[in-house]
Amino acid sequence: MTNKLVPEIRFDSFKDKWLTRNLNEIMKFSNGINAPKEAYGQGRKMISVLDILSEEYLTYDNVRNSVSVSEILEQKNKVEFGDLVFVRSSEVLNEVGLSKAYLDNEYALYSGFSIRGKKISEYDPIFVERSLNGISRRQIERKSGGSTRYNVSQEILNSLFINMPTVQEQQKIGEFFKNLDDRIALQQQHITLLKESKQGFLQKMFPKDGERVPEVRFDGFSGEWEVLEIKNIAAETYGGGTPKTSISDYWNGNIPWIQSSDLKTDVLNLVSPTKFISDAGINNSATKLVPENSIAIVTRVGVGKLALVPYPYATSQDFLSLSSLKIDLKFALYSLYLIIKKEVNNLQGTSIKGITKPELLKKKIIIPSNLKEQQKIGEFFKNLDDSIAAHEKELELLQETKKGFLQKMFV
Repeated sequence: MTNKLVPEIRFDSFKDKWLTRNLNEIMKFSNGINAPKEAYGQGRKMISVLDILSEEYLTYDNVRNSVSVSEILEQKNKVEFGDLVFVRSSEVLNEVGLSKAYLDNEYALYSGFSIRGKKISEYDPIFVERSLNGISRRQIERKSGGSTRYNVSQEILNSLFINMPTVQEQQKIGEFFKNLDDRIALQQQHITLLKESKQGFLQKMFPKDGERVPEVRFDGFSGEWEVLEIKNIAAETYGGGTPKTSISDYWNGNIPWIQSSDLKTDVLNLVSPTKFISDAGINNSATKLVPENSIAIVTRVGVGKLALVPYPYATSQDFLSLSSLKIDLKFALYSLYLIIKKEVNNLQGTSIKGITKPELLKKKIIIPSNLKEQQKIGEFFKNLDDSIAAHEKELELLQETKKGFLQKMFV
Protein backbone atom coordinates (compact mmCIF):
# COMPACT_ATOMS: atom_id res chain seq x y z
CA MET A 1 0.00 0.00 0.00
CA THR A 2 1.42 3.42 -0.98
CA ASN A 3 2.23 5.78 1.89
CA LYS A 4 0.35 9.02 1.30
CA LEU A 5 3.16 11.07 2.88
CA VAL A 6 5.86 9.73 0.57
CA PRO A 7 5.94 10.87 -3.10
CA GLU A 8 5.97 8.34 -5.91
CA ILE A 9 9.15 9.85 -7.38
CA ARG A 10 11.86 11.15 -5.09
CA PHE A 11 15.53 12.11 -5.08
CA ASP A 12 17.64 9.22 -3.75
CA SER A 13 19.16 10.99 -0.74
CA PHE A 14 15.80 11.64 0.97
CA LYS A 15 13.90 8.96 2.89
CA ASP A 16 11.84 10.60 5.66
CA LYS A 17 8.08 10.96 5.52
CA TRP A 18 6.69 14.37 4.69
CA LEU A 19 4.88 16.35 7.38
CA THR A 20 1.41 17.89 7.09
CA ARG A 21 1.39 21.54 8.14
CA ASN A 22 -1.28 24.22 8.24
CA LEU A 23 -0.52 27.02 5.81
CA ASN A 24 -0.77 29.57 8.64
CA GLU A 25 2.25 27.92 10.29
CA ILE A 26 4.52 29.07 7.48
CA MET A 27 2.96 32.37 6.35
CA LYS A 28 0.71 35.16 7.66
CA PHE A 29 -2.03 36.53 5.42
CA SER A 30 -3.21 40.09 4.72
CA ASN A 31 -5.17 41.92 2.01
CA GLY A 32 -3.54 44.40 -0.35
CA ILE A 33 -3.71 48.08 -1.23
CA ASN A 34 -6.83 49.93 -2.41
CA ALA A 35 -5.59 53.38 -3.38
CA PRO A 36 -7.35 56.30 -5.09
CA LYS A 37 -7.27 56.30 -8.91
CA GLU A 38 -4.71 59.10 -9.15
CA ALA A 39 -2.18 57.09 -7.11
CA TYR A 40 -1.70 54.46 -9.82
CA GLY A 41 0.85 54.55 -12.63
CA GLN A 42 3.64 55.98 -10.48
CA GLY A 43 5.73 55.08 -7.46
CA ARG A 44 6.69 51.53 -6.50
CA LYS A 45 5.76 48.46 -8.51
CA MET A 46 2.52 46.83 -7.37
CA ILE A 47 1.69 43.17 -8.01
CA SER A 48 -1.70 42.62 -9.67
CA VAL A 49 -3.73 39.56 -10.61
CA LEU A 50 -2.18 39.63 -14.11
CA ASP A 51 1.27 39.20 -12.58
CA ILE A 52 0.11 36.21 -10.55
CA LEU A 53 -1.49 34.56 -13.61
CA SER A 54 1.52 35.26 -15.85
CA GLU A 55 3.83 32.40 -16.82
CA GLU A 56 6.83 34.63 -16.00
CA TYR A 57 8.63 34.47 -12.67
CA LEU A 58 7.38 37.07 -10.23
CA THR A 59 10.24 39.54 -9.96
CA TYR A 60 10.28 43.31 -9.57
CA ASP A 61 11.08 43.95 -13.23
CA ASN A 62 8.24 41.68 -14.39
CA VAL A 63 5.56 43.48 -12.35
CA ARG A 64 3.34 45.53 -14.67
CA ASN A 65 1.68 48.18 -12.47
CA SER A 66 2.80 50.72 -9.88
CA VAL A 67 1.29 52.79 -7.09
CA SER A 68 2.33 55.76 -4.98
CA VAL A 69 1.28 55.50 -1.32
CA SER A 70 2.47 56.84 2.03
CA GLU A 71 5.61 55.47 3.68
CA ILE A 72 3.51 53.86 6.42
CA LEU A 73 1.26 52.08 3.91
CA GLU A 74 4.25 51.02 1.83
CA GLN A 75 6.05 49.49 4.81
CA LYS A 76 2.87 47.64 5.79
CA ASN A 77 2.34 46.13 2.31
CA LYS A 78 5.79 44.94 1.29
CA VAL A 79 6.11 41.76 -0.74
CA GLU A 80 9.60 40.39 -0.19
CA PHE A 81 11.61 37.42 -1.37
CA GLY A 82 9.85 34.17 -0.48
CA ASP A 83 6.41 35.70 0.14
CA LEU A 84 3.49 34.33 -1.89
CA VAL A 85 0.70 36.39 -3.46
CA PHE A 86 -2.75 34.84 -4.09
CA VAL A 87 -5.59 35.72 -6.50
CA ARG A 88 -8.38 36.85 -4.19
CA SER A 89 -11.37 36.82 -6.56
CA SER A 90 -12.17 35.63 -10.08
CA GLU A 91 -15.08 34.75 -12.34
CA VAL A 92 -13.12 31.60 -13.22
CA LEU A 93 -12.82 28.79 -10.66
CA ASN A 94 -9.42 27.61 -11.84
CA GLU A 95 -7.92 31.08 -11.27
CA VAL A 96 -9.16 31.96 -7.78
CA GLY A 97 -6.58 31.26 -5.10
CA LEU A 98 -3.73 30.68 -7.53
CA SER A 99 -0.45 31.74 -5.97
CA LYS A 100 2.89 33.09 -7.15
CA ALA A 101 6.14 33.17 -5.21
CA TYR A 102 7.98 36.48 -5.20
CA LEU A 103 11.61 35.89 -6.21
CA ASP A 104 13.35 39.25 -5.96
CA ASN A 105 15.37 40.99 -3.27
CA GLU A 106 13.82 44.36 -4.19
CA TYR A 107 10.42 44.53 -2.54
CA ALA A 108 7.16 45.25 -4.36
CA LEU A 109 3.66 46.14 -3.17
CA TYR A 110 0.43 44.24 -3.90
CA SER A 111 -3.10 45.21 -4.91
CA GLY A 112 -6.37 44.81 -3.04
CA PHE A 113 -7.44 42.11 -5.49
CA SER A 114 -4.80 39.84 -4.01
CA ILE A 115 -3.77 38.40 -0.65
CA ARG A 116 -0.17 38.29 0.53
CA GLY A 117 1.23 35.30 2.36
CA LYS A 118 4.09 36.80 4.41
CA LYS A 119 6.80 34.23 5.05
CA ILE A 120 7.16 33.46 8.78
CA SER A 121 8.88 30.08 8.58
CA GLU A 122 11.65 28.52 6.53
CA TYR A 123 10.53 27.00 3.22
CA ASP A 124 11.43 26.93 -0.47
CA PRO A 125 9.02 29.36 -2.20
CA ILE A 126 8.99 27.57 -5.56
CA PHE A 127 8.17 24.26 -3.84
CA VAL A 128 5.28 25.84 -1.92
CA GLU A 129 3.93 27.58 -5.03
CA ARG A 130 4.00 24.35 -7.07
CA SER A 131 2.31 22.40 -4.29
CA LEU A 132 -0.47 24.93 -3.71
CA ASN A 133 -1.16 25.34 -7.44
CA GLY A 134 -0.95 21.60 -8.05
CA ILE A 135 -1.72 18.74 -5.73
CA SER A 136 -3.20 21.00 -3.03
CA ARG A 137 -5.36 22.91 -5.49
CA ARG A 138 -8.58 21.01 -4.75
CA GLN A 139 -8.69 22.39 -1.20
CA ILE A 140 -9.02 25.94 -2.52
CA GLU A 141 -11.57 25.06 -5.22
CA ARG A 142 -13.79 23.27 -2.68
CA LYS A 143 -13.78 26.23 -0.30
CA SER A 144 -14.03 29.16 -2.72
CA GLY A 145 -17.65 30.31 -2.82
CA GLY A 146 -19.68 32.85 -4.73
CA SER A 147 -22.59 33.10 -7.14
CA THR A 148 -21.13 35.14 -10.02
CA ARG A 149 -17.54 35.22 -8.74
CA TYR A 150 -15.35 32.79 -6.82
CA ASN A 151 -13.56 34.17 -3.78
CA VAL A 152 -10.94 33.18 -1.24
CA SER A 153 -10.33 34.93 2.06
CA GLN A 154 -7.62 35.02 4.67
CA GLU A 155 -9.79 32.65 6.68
CA ILE A 156 -9.86 30.11 3.84
CA LEU A 157 -6.11 30.35 3.30
CA ASN A 158 -5.52 29.92 7.03
CA SER A 159 -7.50 26.66 6.92
CA LEU A 160 -5.42 25.06 4.14
CA PHE A 161 -2.77 22.47 4.78
CA ILE A 162 0.30 21.45 2.81
CA ASN A 163 2.49 18.35 2.90
CA MET A 164 6.15 19.29 3.20
CA PRO A 165 9.49 17.47 3.35
CA THR A 166 12.65 18.93 4.85
CA VAL A 167 13.75 22.33 3.54
CA GLN A 168 16.67 20.65 1.79
CA GLU A 169 14.33 18.36 -0.15
CA GLN A 170 12.00 21.29 -0.91
CA GLN A 171 14.95 23.19 -2.37
CA LYS A 172 15.94 20.20 -4.49
CA ILE A 173 12.41 19.88 -5.85
CA GLY A 174 12.11 23.65 -6.35
CA GLU A 175 15.38 23.75 -8.27
CA PHE A 176 14.29 20.80 -10.41
CA PHE A 177 11.09 22.55 -11.49
CA LYS A 178 12.84 25.87 -11.99
CA ASN A 179 15.27 24.18 -14.40
CA LEU A 180 12.34 22.54 -16.18
CA ASP A 181 10.54 25.90 -16.39
CA ASP A 182 13.69 27.49 -17.82
CA ARG A 183 13.82 24.82 -20.55
CA ILE A 184 10.17 25.39 -21.36
CA ALA A 185 10.67 29.18 -21.48
CA LEU A 186 13.70 28.76 -23.76
CA GLN A 187 11.69 26.51 -26.07
CA GLN A 188 8.87 29.06 -26.17
CA GLN A 189 11.35 31.82 -27.02
CA HIS A 190 12.79 29.71 -29.82
CA ILE A 191 9.31 29.17 -31.28
CA THR A 192 8.54 32.88 -31.03
CA LEU A 193 11.76 33.75 -32.86
CA LEU A 194 11.02 31.22 -35.61
CA LYS A 195 7.52 32.64 -36.08
CA GLU A 196 8.86 36.19 -36.18
CA SER A 197 11.46 35.14 -38.76
CA LYS A 198 8.75 33.53 -40.86
CA GLN A 199 6.64 36.70 -40.82
CA GLY A 200 9.70 38.76 -41.75
CA PHE A 201 10.52 36.53 -44.71
CA LEU A 202 6.90 36.56 -45.85
CA GLN A 203 7.03 40.36 -46.03
CA LYS A 204 10.31 40.38 -47.98
CA MET A 205 10.02 37.35 -50.26
CA PHE A 206 6.69 38.40 -51.77
CA PRO A 207 6.27 41.75 -53.59
CA LYS A 208 4.75 44.61 -51.61
CA ASP A 209 1.53 46.27 -52.75
CA GLY A 210 1.96 47.94 -56.13
CA GLU A 211 5.31 46.20 -56.78
CA ARG A 212 6.22 43.27 -59.04
CA VAL A 213 9.59 42.26 -57.60
CA PRO A 214 10.27 40.99 -54.04
CA GLU A 215 12.83 42.62 -51.76
CA VAL A 216 14.61 39.31 -51.07
CA ARG A 217 15.06 36.71 -53.79
CA PHE A 218 16.93 33.44 -54.35
CA ASP A 219 20.01 33.70 -56.56
CA GLY A 220 19.54 32.97 -60.23
CA PHE A 221 16.08 34.51 -60.61
CA SER A 222 15.18 37.88 -62.07
CA GLY A 223 12.40 39.71 -63.84
CA GLU A 224 9.00 40.93 -62.73
CA TRP A 225 6.37 38.61 -61.32
CA GLU A 226 3.08 38.04 -63.13
CA VAL A 227 -0.28 39.36 -61.86
CA LEU A 228 -3.25 36.97 -62.08
CA GLU A 229 -6.64 36.65 -60.45
CA ILE A 230 -6.99 33.80 -57.95
CA LYS A 231 -9.59 32.14 -60.19
CA ASN A 232 -6.86 31.69 -62.82
CA ILE A 233 -4.58 29.54 -60.64
CA ALA A 234 -7.05 26.69 -59.96
CA ALA A 235 -8.72 24.43 -62.51
CA GLU A 236 -11.53 23.61 -60.07
CA THR A 237 -13.20 25.31 -57.11
CA TYR A 238 -15.53 23.72 -54.58
CA GLY A 239 -17.97 25.03 -52.01
CA GLY A 240 -19.34 23.15 -49.05
CA GLY A 241 -22.43 22.25 -47.11
CA THR A 242 -23.77 20.32 -44.13
CA PRO A 243 -25.63 17.01 -44.50
CA LYS A 244 -28.74 16.73 -42.34
CA THR A 245 -27.61 15.84 -38.84
CA SER A 246 -30.91 14.08 -38.18
CA ILE A 247 -30.10 11.36 -40.75
CA SER A 248 -27.53 9.04 -39.22
CA ASP A 249 -26.71 7.36 -42.56
CA TYR A 250 -25.10 10.61 -43.70
CA TRP A 251 -22.59 10.59 -40.83
CA ASN A 252 -19.79 8.49 -39.34
CA GLY A 253 -18.51 7.46 -42.75
CA ASN A 254 -14.89 7.60 -43.94
CA ILE A 255 -14.86 11.03 -45.62
CA PRO A 256 -13.38 13.83 -43.46
CA TRP A 257 -15.89 16.69 -43.16
CA ILE A 258 -13.92 19.79 -42.25
CA GLN A 259 -15.22 22.69 -40.17
CA SER A 260 -13.55 26.01 -39.41
CA SER A 261 -12.71 24.77 -35.90
CA ASP A 262 -10.58 21.97 -37.42
CA LEU A 263 -8.07 24.56 -38.68
CA LYS A 264 -5.77 26.73 -36.61
CA THR A 265 -4.94 30.35 -37.34
CA ASP A 266 -1.51 30.70 -39.02
CA VAL A 267 -1.10 26.89 -39.24
CA LEU A 268 -1.19 26.01 -42.94
CA ASN A 269 -0.13 22.36 -43.06
CA LEU A 270 -2.33 20.77 -40.40
CA VAL A 271 -6.04 19.95 -40.34
CA SER A 272 -7.60 17.92 -37.53
CA PRO A 273 -11.02 16.66 -38.68
CA THR A 274 -13.41 15.67 -35.90
CA LYS A 275 -16.39 14.63 -38.03
CA PHE A 276 -16.77 12.24 -40.96
CA ILE A 277 -19.55 11.74 -43.47
CA SER A 278 -20.60 9.02 -45.89
CA ASP A 279 -21.11 8.92 -49.66
CA ALA A 280 -24.82 9.33 -48.94
CA GLY A 281 -24.03 12.52 -47.06
CA ILE A 282 -22.16 13.84 -50.11
CA ASN A 283 -24.93 12.87 -52.51
CA ASN A 284 -27.73 14.41 -50.47
CA SER A 285 -26.29 17.78 -49.49
CA ALA A 286 -24.52 20.82 -50.91
CA THR A 287 -21.10 19.61 -49.78
CA LYS A 288 -18.73 18.20 -52.38
CA LEU A 289 -15.93 15.65 -52.38
CA VAL A 290 -12.78 17.72 -52.83
CA PRO A 291 -9.69 16.02 -54.36
CA GLU A 292 -6.51 15.56 -52.36
CA ASN A 293 -3.85 18.30 -52.35
CA SER A 294 -6.42 21.08 -52.45
CA ILE A 295 -6.32 24.31 -50.45
CA ALA A 296 -9.27 24.82 -48.09
CA ILE A 297 -10.00 28.49 -47.31
CA VAL A 298 -12.43 29.62 -44.61
CA THR A 299 -14.52 32.46 -46.05
CA ARG A 300 -17.21 32.86 -43.40
CA VAL A 301 -17.16 31.85 -39.71
CA GLY A 302 -13.47 31.88 -38.77
CA VAL A 303 -12.47 33.76 -41.91
CA GLY A 304 -8.70 33.99 -42.29
CA LYS A 305 -7.81 30.33 -41.78
CA LEU A 306 -6.64 28.11 -44.61
CA ALA A 307 -4.74 24.86 -45.02
CA LEU A 308 -3.38 22.43 -47.56
CA VAL A 309 -5.31 19.14 -47.27
CA PRO A 310 -3.34 16.13 -48.57
CA TYR A 311 -6.34 13.74 -48.77
CA PRO A 312 -9.88 13.81 -50.24
CA TYR A 313 -12.32 15.68 -48.02
CA ALA A 314 -15.58 17.63 -47.78
CA THR A 315 -16.27 20.88 -45.96
CA SER A 316 -19.00 22.91 -44.35
CA GLN A 317 -20.50 25.88 -46.15
CA ASP A 318 -17.89 28.14 -44.55
CA PHE A 319 -15.23 27.08 -47.07
CA LEU A 320 -14.02 27.62 -50.60
CA SER A 321 -11.55 24.99 -51.85
CA LEU A 322 -9.09 25.47 -54.71
CA SER A 323 -8.12 22.27 -56.57
CA SER A 324 -5.87 21.20 -59.43
CA LEU A 325 -3.58 24.19 -58.94
CA LYS A 326 -1.83 25.49 -62.05
CA ILE A 327 1.09 26.88 -60.01
CA ASP A 328 3.29 25.30 -57.34
CA LEU A 329 1.01 24.11 -54.54
CA LYS A 330 3.19 25.26 -51.64
CA PHE A 331 3.87 28.64 -53.19
CA ALA A 332 0.14 29.11 -53.74
CA LEU A 333 -0.55 28.22 -50.10
CA TYR A 334 1.75 30.90 -48.66
CA SER A 335 0.83 33.52 -51.22
CA LEU A 336 -2.88 32.97 -50.47
CA TYR A 337 -2.12 33.16 -46.76
CA LEU A 338 -0.72 36.68 -47.21
CA ILE A 339 -3.70 37.74 -49.32
CA ILE A 340 -6.26 36.34 -46.86
CA LYS A 341 -4.44 37.81 -43.86
CA LYS A 342 -4.49 41.26 -45.46
CA GLU A 343 -8.20 40.86 -46.23
CA VAL A 344 -8.96 39.93 -42.60
CA ASN A 345 -7.06 42.99 -41.38
CA ASN A 346 -9.17 45.16 -43.68
CA LEU A 347 -12.38 43.59 -42.30
CA GLN A 348 -11.49 44.35 -38.67
CA GLY A 349 -13.71 47.05 -37.22
CA THR A 350 -16.40 46.52 -39.85
CA SER A 351 -19.70 44.64 -39.68
CA ILE A 352 -18.61 42.34 -42.51
CA LYS A 353 -17.95 38.82 -41.18
CA GLY A 354 -16.52 37.14 -44.25
CA ILE A 355 -15.64 37.27 -47.91
CA THR A 356 -17.77 35.91 -50.75
CA LYS A 357 -16.54 33.33 -53.24
CA PRO A 358 -16.69 35.78 -56.23
CA GLU A 359 -14.83 38.44 -54.23
CA LEU A 360 -12.06 36.02 -53.28
CA LEU A 361 -11.65 34.60 -56.76
CA LYS A 362 -11.25 38.13 -58.19
CA LYS A 363 -8.42 39.00 -55.80
CA LYS A 364 -5.04 39.56 -57.43
CA ILE A 365 -2.18 37.14 -56.84
CA ILE A 366 1.40 37.84 -57.95
CA ILE A 367 3.51 34.87 -58.99
CA PRO A 368 6.97 34.27 -60.50
CA SER A 369 6.74 33.09 -64.10
CA ASN A 370 9.54 30.62 -63.38
CA LEU A 371 8.11 27.44 -61.77
CA LYS A 372 11.44 26.67 -60.10
CA GLU A 373 11.34 29.99 -58.25
CA GLN A 374 7.81 29.19 -57.06
CA GLN A 375 9.00 25.78 -55.85
CA LYS A 376 12.00 27.18 -53.99
CA ILE A 377 9.86 29.76 -52.19
CA GLY A 378 7.17 27.23 -51.33
CA GLU A 379 9.69 24.71 -50.04
CA PHE A 380 11.49 27.37 -48.00
CA PHE A 381 8.35 28.28 -46.08
CA LYS A 382 7.23 24.65 -45.73
CA ASN A 383 10.58 23.84 -44.11
CA LEU A 384 10.16 26.81 -41.76
CA ASP A 385 6.71 25.57 -40.77
CA ASP A 386 8.02 22.05 -40.24
CA SER A 387 10.69 23.42 -37.92
CA ILE A 388 8.09 25.43 -35.98
CA ALA A 389 5.86 22.34 -35.69
CA ALA A 390 8.77 20.20 -34.44
CA HIS A 391 9.68 22.76 -31.78
CA GLU A 392 6.02 23.06 -30.74
CA LYS A 393 5.86 19.27 -30.39
CA GLU A 394 8.95 19.33 -28.21
CA LEU A 395 7.35 22.08 -26.12
CA GLU A 396 4.21 19.96 -25.64
CA LEU A 397 6.37 17.03 -24.51
CA LEU A 398 8.19 19.24 -22.00
CA GLN A 399 4.89 20.54 -20.65
CA GLU A 400 3.51 17.00 -20.34
CA THR A 401 6.71 15.92 -18.61
CA LYS A 402 6.32 18.75 -16.12
CA LYS A 403 2.69 17.83 -15.52
CA GLY A 404 3.67 14.22 -14.83
CA PHE A 405 6.41 15.18 -12.37
CA LEU A 406 4.05 17.59 -10.57
CA GLN A 407 1.68 14.69 -9.97
CA LYS A 408 4.36 12.25 -8.81
CA MET A 409 6.83 14.41 -6.86
CA PHE A 410 4.30 15.96 -4.46
CA VAL A 411 1.90 14.45 -1.90
